[in-house]
Amino acid sequence: MDVKFTAHQVLEIAEQIEQNGSRFYTEAAELFDEPKLNDLFTRLAEWETTHKKLFAKMRKQFAEQIDELGTFDPDIYIANPRLMASLAVFAIESDTAKQFTGKETPEVVLKKAIKNEKDTVTFYEGLKAFARNLTCAETLDEIIEEEKRHIKILTQSLEQR
Repeated sequence: MDVKFTAHQVLEIAEQIEQNGSRFYTEAAELFDEPKLNDLFTRLAEWETTHKKLFAKMRKQFAEQIDELGTFDPDIYIANPRLMASLAVFAIESDTAKQFTGKETPEVVLKKAIKNEKDTVTFYEGLKAFARNLTCAETLDEIIEEEKRHIKILTQSLEQR
């Protein structure tokens, strides 16, 4: 069985990952009173939310062009996007699950955030193998570049500690 995802499906997975990422960074921001660190995590949470909205908008646009992107074939659709995203990074067992104990140091949280962002890049790069068409692959490339920018910002913050 040849498993392929449409751009619509990939964007739905990306939306869930970004939502999980926003939740992660929101919780990380609540851990620390240090203004600079709190601001960093708050901005990352906002960026993840913005990305989620962007992906939702893009998904809607792709849905309107479904004839160009291919039709839905249940024989090649292996899992729902929420499940796929949960297998990736920023996975959360339930909507109320906490990511942190409250005892983590800023360095530990920054390292975990960097690892999650790197894992996100790896996940999206892996999804490119399932890209049904050029539009889907290009969308994934854009997402990957955004995640790499997050890694750079987090790494700089860690290096400044």
